[in-house]
Amino acid sequence: MIAVIAMLISVTGSCRRSHSRDNDTVGVDSAAVSIPYGSLADTTLIMTAEGIGQVKCGIPLSDLAPALDGVYDSIETWSEAEFDIYSFIFEGEERFEGFDFGDGVLSVLSARSTDIVVETPDGVITRDIPFTRVLSLPSVTAEFESGNYGGIWCWKWHGLYFLPDDQHIPERLVSKLYNGDTEPVSEDFDDTVKLYYIGTGLPF
Repeated sequence: MIAVIAMLISVTGSCRRSHSRDNDTVGVDSAAVSIPYGSLADTTLIMTAEGIGQVKCGIPLSDLAPALDGVYDSIETWSEAEFDIYSFIFEGEERFEGFDFGDGVLSVLSARSTDIVVETPDGVITRDIPFTRVLSLPSVTAEFESGNYGGIWCWKWHGLYFLPDDQHIPERLVSKLYNGDTEPVSEDFDDTVKLYYIGTGLPF
């Protein structure tokens, strides 16, 4: 199942439209209730719909510095059929990714490590926490997004897109996650279902 999400997350988009891989670095307590920003590790970066730290959606590739102090110290790139992927590396670990769909800019950014966090009224959330934390966000919405490999339900909050990791997914959720006719509800999830994808859009 996880291969399906990997394919869906590897395919065209932009920072604010629905057209829009796993590291264990600096961890944030998965049961975080309210962690103020000042108490987070020095390497933590805040993610919003505008970007990750100082790297913003829409930045021209020609403006990317080869390194940015405290954010990344190298960039690796590779190409797929429909886009180029820019992997931002910090202290030897992949931190986040950017997608260029042929227009010479980073259109979508996605978190790849747990020191990329989203601030919420109930504290920060990051990859690998229980997906139920996303479902409890105020005004979060679910939408079915179609792509080249089918479709999947995703959750949106303050311009960010969230997808669950389906590696340990309850059977009741399997039948709904890829079915646009049946929206998953909180009762379909338990704490074994983790947050897998956080992005400024969906790359398909």
